[in-house]
Amino acid sequence: MATPNTPVADDPGRTGSGFAALAVRHFAATLLVLVEFVLVQAVAIGLTTGVYFLIPLLETGAEASFEDWRKIFQVVSPTVGISGGAGIVLSTIIYARQAQQSEARRQEEQAKRLEEQTKRQEEQAKRQVAEAEARVAQAQAETAQANERAALAEVQRLRTRLAELENGDSDHRASS
Repeated sequence: MATPNTPVADDPGRTGSGFAALAVRHFAATLLVLVEFVLVQAVAIGLTTGVYFLIPLLETGAEASFEDWRKIFQVVSPTVGISGGAGIVLSTIIYARQAQQSEARRQEEQAKRLEEQTKRQEEQAKRQVAEAEARVAQAQAETAQANERAALAEVQRLRTRLAELENGDSDHRASS
């Protein structure tokens, strides 16, 4: 270890001059940059994989499929050689595309549900109209039967009255 009276060049721990020292420092700095780069890429890959693993969980009814994982690794694999920012941009582009496709599918499903609901309502309205027409027809038939019974009752009453009058006339002729 160097003492205050010892020059720096004599200290074996502080070799600050020479080609070997420069090469060691350059190699160490390069190694640190590479380690930092690898760590940043690992974080980018981890975040990208995490995002794409969570996306299907966020969508109702979505399941992770081989196609989803293929898209994930299409994004993740270039991030090893591309900066994290570019990886995030690529991830965002693919996520936006998937979100648009998902929204389009949801809108199509909603349109189908609305169409089916409209058809059901139309069928229900047709059934109600048919039931109402059947009730009207039944009421008309019952009214016609009631009128027929009333007419028969009136005919019967008139026959009875006629019979009474004929009996009364024959009684009246017999007594005269």
